[in-house]
Amino acid sequence: MSVHIVFLLSAAMSHGTVPSHFSVNTILPIPKTKNASVTSSDNFRGIALSSIFVKLLDIIVIHRFYDNKCKKNLTV
Repeated sequence: MSVHIVFLLSAAMSHGTVPSHFSVNTILPIPKTKNASVTSSDNFRGIALSSIFVKLLDIIVIHRFYDNKCKKNLTV
């Protein structure tokens, strides 16, 4: 299974695109405080849950391009 995941993420990095289902998230409402009214939408914040594959791709991109971004910000 890990070999297939590596192939998927490597293909995404080399082609510069990801499958469309990578952009699908589930948003869960989380109450801001326990004492707040649960009937008001102002008392909730949304938490997006994404696929583990998207999280792995994010980690790969951050590790791969972290040095380039830091050096670029320091010279600007």
